[in-house]
Amino acid sequence: MPPTKRALLIASSFGGLQGPEHDVETMTKALQRNGFNDITKCVAAEATRDKILEKWRELIDHTTPDDAVVFYYSGHGALVKPHSPVSDSRIQSKSLQFIVPMDYDKSNAKDFRGIFDVEISHLLWQITKKTHNVTVILDCCHSGRMARNPKLGSHSSPKFLTEIQYRDDLDEIERKLQHDFRLDGDGHPEGNPFTVRIVAGTQGETAWEHKDQEGRWQGALTRALGIALEEAAGKGISWHTTMIRVRDALAASNSPQHPDAEGPSKRIHFSLEETDPGVFSFDVKDKIATIKGGRVAGFAKNDVFALVPHGRELKAPWVANAKLLSVDVFDSMGYITEEGSGEIIPEPGVAILIERALRTSPMEIPPEMIELQKAVESSKFLRVRTRDETERMPSVRIEKDGASLYDESGICIEVFCSPFDQTGKIVCAAEKLIRAKLFRTLRPNDQERLSHDLELNFDVVMPGSRRAISSSGETHVFEDEKACIWLHNKGKRTLYVNIFDVNVAGQIVQLNVDDPGGIEIEGQSTYVYGRNRQGEAEGQAFSWPGSVPVCEAIYESLIFIVTENIINLRHVESPGKIGRGETPKSTLEDLTFQIACGGGRDFGTARLQDTLIRFDVIEIPFTLHPRTCAGETVADPQKCEEWPKTLQCWPKIDESAVKGFFGAVLRAGHGIPPCIWVTNEYTEQITVVVSKLRPSRLWTGSELNASATGGGVTLSMEASRV
Repeated sequence: MPPTKRALLIASSFGGLQGPEHDVETMTKALQRNGFNDITKCVAAEATRDKILEKWRELIDHTTPDDAVVFYYSGHGALVKPHSPVSDSRIQSKSLQFIVPMDYDKSNAKDFRGIFDVEISHLLWQITKKTHNVTVILDCCHSGRMARNPKLGSHSSPKFLTEIQYRDDLDEIERKLQHDFRLDGDGHPEGNPFTVRIVAGTQGETAWEHKDQEGRWQGALTRALGIALEEAAGKGISWHTTMIRVRDALAASNSPQHPDAEGPSKRIHFSLEETDPGVFSFDVKDKIATIKGGRVAGFAKNDVFALVPHGRELKAPWVANAKLLSVDVFDSMGYITEEGSGEIIPEPGVAILIERALRTSPMEIPPEMIELQKAVESSKFLRVRTRDETERMPSVRIEKDGASLYDESGICIEVFCSPFDQTGKIVCAAEKLIRAKLFRTLRPNDQERLSHDLELNFDVVMPGSRRAISSSGETHVFEDEKACIWLHNKGKRTLYVNIFDVNVAGQIVQLNVDDPGGIEIEGQSTYVYGRNRQGEAEGQAFSWPGSVPVCEAIYESLIFIVTENIINLRHVESPGKIGRGETPKSTLEDLTFQIACGGGRDFGTARLQDTLIRFDVIEIPFTLHPRTCAGETVADPQKCEEWPKTLQCWPKIDESAVKGFFGAVLRAGHGIPPCIWVTNEYTEQITVVVSKLRPSRLWTGSELNASATGGGVTLSMEASRV
């Protein structure tokens, strides 16, 4: 009997997720394209704990040797910890990870309805006893630093339960799991060596689902992976190579997660056959090299490959270099830029990626702005959107007063009064957005990752009190409020911390200007950023970006880069300029110089020449609200000197009725009348904003809503009708 390609696809929308069922549709299509003919789905109300385990056991029973098996899950992940904290502070409180079925809310003291990672591991061992060709794809995460993505606002949702779950019987549950599954994995302490595991992010990262421009919700990992698997069907592409492409796609769509392939990632999709993920065959004709790999392999225009004979992939010198001119789905063409050793270019031979060009980000541009389209296509950071791209992206929109640049969340970044004559300025502003996105998504790889004991506290400071700014992304602050940062190094090693503020307009500002190589924090010590000379936590004020209209709340982030070495990263502030004539000396400098300049960076074995600097990146996102004042502090209309003239302008208004007017009068700029009457006919409080730039409503949970170029007053439901 020939081997069968089987799959079990689970979608649990528990907790308000809107994308899991769409995710299963996407994965079904991708698997069918790859020859899967036995696909079982468990979605919506059917995706209970018992039903999922039942379907999984059926999958095990039906699996035969040499079958290819896929288990896919889209939904929430979560952590469970014991109710009672460990009394000894030296012992870390244990926790268990689990996925969240649809009937999780039916859990009680005697019946836990989640499915633990230990149970999943056990089921995988049962399958791999029958076939080693097993792939697990988990579009969820079990913990994350961010519970909200301020940049995408209501267009994104995290795929983990933001509240840690607690149970009194966790010890009992763990003992039972250990007893039931004690024989699994004997001799394999690092996990199941036969299973390829596709994970949605690194440890501590948040997995996201997003709503695209067509209103369709979908997991960020699944959307990118589905496209990659469809295009790679039958092309001998490895999981390692595919995940490079998937990470590029997520970076372009502003999803702050870094999915990866764990286990035997050199395997070709749904096969036991392995391939070298960094080596590709090529042909040469008239100084043009055609490399057998394209978008399916994660290639992009301006990537540079070394051309070498077979059997000398890891040895110098290379024979020639080829820089890609065009990239198709399966093949790429490049011209020979250098010939190194003087040897004849080998045919057959292999091409090895040695310099990776920056991946450009899509941008939506009106069709009539032809010159802007040309300028964008020549940018190192941008490209014009293609028809099949539906994710949210920066856009230029022609409006009555000119044209405006919007970011992917729909926030107006800058208004251009003469857009057809300001092409360069528009491109510059858009490139700043992309640089900021690249900087926010900067993360170390496994070799570069620094383990440390630095703890951060980022607090708004007021006389006699402090208000914490959470790293979850759910905190908001107001313009002109002040904040301090407490950096606690609880380890023994000295650490260096570079702090950057990244605002909605893409401006990157290094805060540690007095310590350009990083703030030095010795072991077992604390540094307070924002402390004055007297040692008081005075704080630094939040300011509004100059180009951004004051119409609505905007997002901002603090980025902390932690190293064990002094490293000057000031070049990140200078868009498009190196800032010095030196060549980057470390992998971290290489990465940040690419963000600043848009050039290529060394890849693979070429990077071994760089000094390895281990680092960590911590992001604290927050929402910034405009400068505000309380409604009761706005002038009473009858006391304004324009009052008599105002009555002449609106003769129908009964002056006696104004005495019952509950709100206030706001004045802002030319063209806005000195007095405005507002009637609240709703049953709830409303917020009214008047702006000389773009009048709109600013909905917040506060009564403080007046700004420099506009203002807002919160009116109760008792406001009298005028």
